[in-house]
Amino acid sequence: MIKAPKKIPVKNKQIPNIENVEFYDFKKRPVRVNWFWLGIEKLVAPLVIGKYKKNFSVQKINMENVVEPYLLLATHMSFLDFATVNKATDCARFGFVMSLDGAKDYSNWLVRRVGTICKRKFTKDIILIKNMRYMLNTLKQNVGIYPEAKYSLDGTTSFLPDTLGKLAKLLKVDVVVARLNGNYLADSQWRQKKVCVPLRVDLIKVASKSEVELLTEAELQKLIVDHFSYNEYQYQLDNNILITEDYRANHLNRLLYICPECLTEYDMEGLGIYLTCRACKASWILNENGTIHKTEGETKFSSIPDWFAWQKKMVRQEILDNKYNVELKVNIATLPSSKGFYFHGDGVLTHNMEGFKLQGVIYNQEKILNFNAKILDGVHIEYNYKNCGSDVVIISNNDDSFWCFTYMYKDIITKISLATDILFELYKNKLI
Repeated sequence: MIKAPKKIPVKNKQIPNIENVEFYDFKKRPVRVNWFWLGIEKLVAPLVIGKYKKNFSVQKINMENVVEPYLLLATHMSFLDFATVNKATDCARFGFVMSLDGAKDYSNWLVRRVGTICKRKFTKDIILIKNMRYMLNTLKQNVGIYPEAKYSLDGTTSFLPDTLGKLAKLLKVDVVVARLNGNYLADSQWRQKKVCVPLRVDLIKVASKSEVELLTEAELQKLIVDHFSYNEYQYQLDNNILITEDYRANHLNRLLYICPECLTEYDMEGLGIYLTCRACKASWILNENGTIHKTEGETKFSSIPDWFAWQKKMVRQEILDNKYNVELKVNIATLPSSKGFYFHGDGVLTHNMEGFKLQGVIYNQEKILNFNAKILDGVHIEYNYKNCGSDVVIISNNDDSFWCFTYMYKDIITKISLATDILFELYKNKLI
């Protein structure tokens, strides 16, 4: 049996039966942020940003007549996002939607007092909408969400749900987009080692309350999506940002896991400034300006997003050919509430054309859990979660979150994430 990582707190050594499990109460109303916690946020945000930035700027577009409370939709690329949004909005009263593991990490008591609304990632949650309306209409407090729901893997826009226009119509307030620049470069999830770069936040009011009432859901959706477009590596080039650190390509194999020369999967190695295929010995340099070039021969992909997009096409074709199937031996943990994990030992996680299937003994019962690809519009993944030595795939239903630690496998979770997005898109468009 794979043991629970020492750095991850286990809730109890004795795993309870399901009827004795305490689940998180999402129906509990959020609270209004008071002056004390606003003051703490104003102190903490600059300290966090200071570790990453060479300079910090805010560009406000059409924000002169924004009316609070409003809905803020922010791009999502690193943990740094929370501090930069707070700083850019002058630490206004916000209730941000946060995944439940955030409440575990920072205590539910604290995150509630800074106005957070908790939810499980990639679940359909009508209670969340009710809490957002309560915060806007009763508490008179802005609401902020990260609609991509996961950190961008390659520094470009992730999947956006097609219900953002509908959400705006339901909430009936001004809609603002916060487009973050530099956060991914400073704190890429695959590298997990920070660098200092210029950071900029573009705050854009895309629709006033009156415009929200006049426009259709489709028109609002297009407005939001158009303002959500970003490419961090293009931002780096446009602003002549050089990342000179000699570890800038460390762990790039987590993201770029297919060799474009020999097509071998999961045998790449990112170390120093180089990305190397151990199968065919082809090698690339990650340049200081974020571009890539092959050390010998033709460079097929000169940027990380281009290489990543090619990998996505490869996975898409595998799915269209009905060949996609991944089966992993995993260690299963559950997060029923914010109080910590229960570890349940070994299980089997399968991902194929139907979606996810998780088999194992959970809460002392043999379980087979299925997650339908037709309704699962994304999956949360973590590289080397909290330095425990394992990547993680996290799948949730409305009651619980299932953390599948993939100790025995290298770099496979990126493909699983891509496949989840592609399967949902193909089923939605009736292409499979």
